[in-house]
Amino acid sequence: MKHLIATSLAILVLASCAQEKEATEKKPAAETTAAELPKKLFIAPGPMSPKSLSEVRATAKVGDEVVFAGYVGGREEPFVDGRAVMLMADASKVPPCTDGCKTPWDACCEATEDIVANSATVQVVDESGAPLKASLMVPGTLDRGTSVTVFGKVREISDKLFVVDATSLALAKRQ
Repeated sequence: MKHLIATSLAILVLASCAQEKEATEKKPAAETTAAELPKKLFIAPGPMSPKSLSEVRATAKVGDEVVFAGYVGGREEPFVDGRAVMLMADASKVPPCTDGCKTPWDACCEATEDIVANSATVQVVDESGAPLKASLMVPGTLDRGTSVTVFGKVREISDKLFVVDATSLALAKRQ
């Protein structure tokens, strides 16, 4: 199951922005409330300056405890419907679009291969390692474009995948 979700996200990221925009309107990810997620998932941002997602991804190994900053995005719909899984991108390498785009968080102004190389799948899992059956999208708390510091453990890493099981998320301002 975990490989299926991670692989699905990687495949979705590889789809070009042009194909996404030509596709018919998609149903937005299901929203959830913060109460449906672990009580200590969302923490207050501290004074620390975390490394960027790309810096951490370049040196991390499976099993490493990591802390990195990025934003929820990298594709038009960065949340997985009904699962505590989201795609994040590194704002220093693949910034949100600034061309008046209605979905700036999808970073479609950047090359697809750059988005793939500078993104991460972040998930919140249960005791068995399966993603929780609740959306991470919490309007007013965590949404598309939100800047996030992730605290977690690397589950999987390859040329196209960087999957992190999050233990805590510190939210900053929305992009």
